[in-house]
Amino acid sequence: MRLCNTSRALVATALAAFCLPGIRVAQADDGQQGDRDAAPYVWKNVQIVGGGFITGIAFHPTEPGLVYARTDIGGSYRWDARRERWIPLNDGTSPERWNELGVESIALDPTNPAVIYEAVGEYTESWAPNGAILRSFDRGRHWHRTAMPIQMGSNEEDRYSGERLVVDPASPNVLYFGSRENGLWVSRDHARTWSQVSSFPVTGPVPNSEGVSDGVIFVKFGPPVSGSKYPTIFAGVSAHSGNLYFSTDDGASWQAVPGAPAGIAPTNAALSGDGYLYVTYSDLPGPNTVGSGLGAVYKYNLSTGVWTNITPAGPYNDTGPLWYGFANVVVDPEHPQTVVVSTMDDWWPGDNLYRSLDGGTTWRSVASVPGWPSNSPSYYQQDWSASPWITFGNASPSFGWWTGALALDPFDSNHLLYGTGATIWATHDLTSIDSGNIVHFSIGAVGIEETAVLALVSPAAGPAHVLSAVGDLGGFTHTDVDQSPQQGLWTNPVFSSGLGLDYAGADPIFIVRTGYSSGAHGAYSTDGGLTWTPFPSEPAENAPGSVAVLANGQTILWAPTGGAVSYSRDLGNTWTASSGAPGGDGVIADKVDPLRAYIFDPAAGTLYGSHDGGVTFTPAATGLPTSGSLMALYDRAGDLWLATPGGLFHSTDAGATFLRMPAVVSAIAIGAGAPPPGGRYPALYLIGDLQPGVQAFYRSDDGGRRWQRINDERHQYGTQQVITGDPRIYGRVYLGTNGRGVLYGDPAGRQDGTG
Repeated sequence: MRLCNTSRALVATALAAFCLPGIRVAQADDGQQGDRDAAPYVWKNVQIVGGGFITGIAFHPTEPGLVYARTDIGGSYRWDARRERWIPLNDGTSPERWNELGVESIALDPTNPAVIYEAVGEYTESWAPNGAILRSFDRGRHWHRTAMPIQMGSNEEDRYSGERLVVDPASPNVLYFGSRENGLWVSRDHARTWSQVSSFPVTGPVPNSEGVSDGVIFVKFGPPVSGSKYPTIFAGVSAHSGNLYFSTDDGASWQAVPGAPAGIAPTNAALSGDGYLYVTYSDLPGPNTVGSGLGAVYKYNLSTGVWTNITPAGPYNDTGPLWYGFANVVVDPEHPQTVVVSTMDDWWPGDNLYRSLDGGTTWRSVASVPGWPSNSPSYYQQDWSASPWITFGNASPSFGWWTGALALDPFDSNHLLYGTGATIWATHDLTSIDSGNIVHFSIGAVGIEETAVLALVSPAAGPAHVLSAVGDLGGFTHTDVDQSPQQGLWTNPVFSSGLGLDYAGADPIFIVRTGYSSGAHGAYSTDGGLTWTPFPSEPAENAPGSVAVLANGQTILWAPTGGAVSYSRDLGNTWTASSGAPGGDGVIADKVDPLRAYIFDPAAGTLYGSHDGGVTFTPAATGLPTSGSLMALYDRAGDLWLATPGGLFHSTDAGATFLRMPAVVSAIAIGAGAPPPGGRYPALYLIGDLQPGVQAFYRSDDGGRRWQRINDERHQYGTQQVITGDPRIYGRVYLGTNGRGVLYGDPAGRQDGTG
C-alpha cells in the first residue's frame, strides 16, 4: 500500500496514480522549521499527587534530607526539602526509549552525595528492548547512559525488592547489579562498562512456581569477616532454595549462607550495626501473588551463623500460618535493635507495619485494628488532604497496600516513609508508638505523578478545563490543575480504570464516561463532571470501551470492548444496536452536527459515518492507513483529523475525503484548542514526527500547514498517548502519558498564573 507523495512537485502529475481512494494531498509549506523555531513552553503536572506504585525509597546515608524514590513506570524523583515536594528526574526519556522510564533499582554512592545510579527498563518479555544503567554526578539533573545487553523488569513481579543495584562503599568505582534472568553483573569503572560475574552460582533465569524469573533481587555490602580485607557481599535470589549467597574476596568466589530458610523466597534485606542481617520472606514475590501462608521475617547473626525466626504475630495475634507475606525491612542506624517490617498482600484487614525495639523479639503493630482482639488499640492517624481521592470513595483511606517501599531517615528516628500501590505516606513521630501514643501519617507524595492516562477532554464550558480517564484510579474532574481534585476521583461508580470519555459539543457540561468496574461500566454527568449517575442499563456485552455523546446531548453512543455499537436516547435506560457499524472500534461524535458520528476501523483503513444520530453507519473514506486515532474539531461540523503512523490527514466533508498534510511524517495523536489572537481556526496540537525518528509535541496556528515544536529534550515523558488543547485558553495544551500523569503546557511568560 502506498500513500500520496508529499512533494508538491509531484502533486499535479501524480495525484491520480499515487493517491489512495478518498485521499487528496494538501498543497502547503513543508513546515520543517519546527525544531528550529521551537516555541518556549513551560510544562507542569496537572496535580493528582501520587497515583502509582512506589517501588523504592532511599535516604542518602551521609547527607541529611537527601532522599530518592523510584516508581515502576514513571521514573524516579528526588526530594526538594526547601519546597517540600518531589522533583522528577527522568522527564528527558524519549519516546524511542519509553522502556527506560521504569526504574528497576537506584544506587547511591555513600561517599559522594552528588552521585546516583539507576537501572532502567520495564519488561523482560520477548517484545521488550534491553535495559540500561544511568549514572549522574549532579543528583539526577543530567544523566549518562550505558546500554546493557540484558533486559530489566521495573513493572514486573518483585519490583519492590532490592536494591538490585549497589555501590561498593570501600571502592565506589565498583557497582554490582542483580538481574532478573542473567545473574549478577559488576562494573569497576563507575557503571561505564559491565560484565557478568561468572563465579556467581546463578547465571540464568530462576523461574518460580509461576514460571517467572525474578533472579538476583538484592545486593548488600556488610563488614569484612575476620581475615578478609574486602567487605562481605550478600546477594539474595528469588527462589525457595539456594536463595542467599555471600562473598568475602571481592566477588571472586561465592558460597551459600548456611542454614538459610528454605521453602520461601526472600524479598528484601537490611544489615544492622550490631552484626545482623534481617531478611523478609514470602511464598511468592508479589505484589499480587502472595498468600499461601508462608510469610516470615528472619535474622542472621553474622558472627555465630545462627538464624532466628522473628516473624511478628498476625493482626489477630495469630502465630501462623499467616495469609500474607512480608515485603521490606529497615533498621535504625542509630539504634541497631530497632527494626520495622512491612507486610505484603494482607488484604484483610490490610497491610501493616510492625516495629520492634529489641531486634524482633517483640513487635508492636502500627496499624492495629480496633476490636481485633478486643483490647487492640489503633496507633495511627492519617491526613490525606493532599490527595483527597486516596479514599476511593470511602470515608477514609486504608493504611496501604503493596507496601513494598520502606525507608527510615538515618538522621531522624521519627521520620519514616512507606510507599504503596498509589502514594507515599510519611510520619515525623514514629517513636510515639513506643509509649502507646498515636503516630501521625500524612501524604508524602507531593510532586510525584505516576498515572497512565487513557483519555482527556477539555470542554468549552463547565467547572473544569480538563477531565482525565486514567488507569487504576478511574478518572478525575480537574477544577484546579494545580491542586489534587478536592472532590476526589470519580464515584458512582468508582472505576478500577477509566477508558472512554466525551462531552456534548453544544452542552459541554453533559459528560459521559466508561471504565472497568465490578458494577456499572458507564455513567453520565449533567454538571460538568462534579457528580455522576450510572447508566441504568448497558449494551448486551456489559463491557467498557469507547463512548460518545452527540452534539446536542440527546444521544449516547457506546462501543463496548469487542462488541457492537449501540445508541441510547434515554440516558442509558435502553440501548439499540446501530446498523452497519464495525465492532470493537472507537466511536466519536461530531461536536457541532447533532446527527453525525464517526468510527475509524484501523484494520480496514476505513472511516464509517452516521448522519442519522447513530442509527446506521456506512463507509465513507477508504484506503486510509491501518492504524490511527480520529478527532472531531470542537467548533466545525464535519471537520475531522486522523493521526496515523503514515502521516496526518484532514477532512472537511465529514470523512468523505481526506487530505494528507505534507509537513507531518507520522502522528500519534492530535488535539485542538482556542485559536490564536485574531485567528478563526483552532490551534492544533500534535504528538508526532516532522522528521523521521524525531517525535515531539507541536502546535500549528494555521490549520496544520506549519508547525512549531513546543517541547525540548528535557520534557519528553517517555510514552505520550493523548493530547488536547483548551478551547478557552489559547496556547494551553494537555498531554496524557503512560506513567508521568497528565501534563499541561503554556507558552513561557504567560501572566495569568498558569504559565
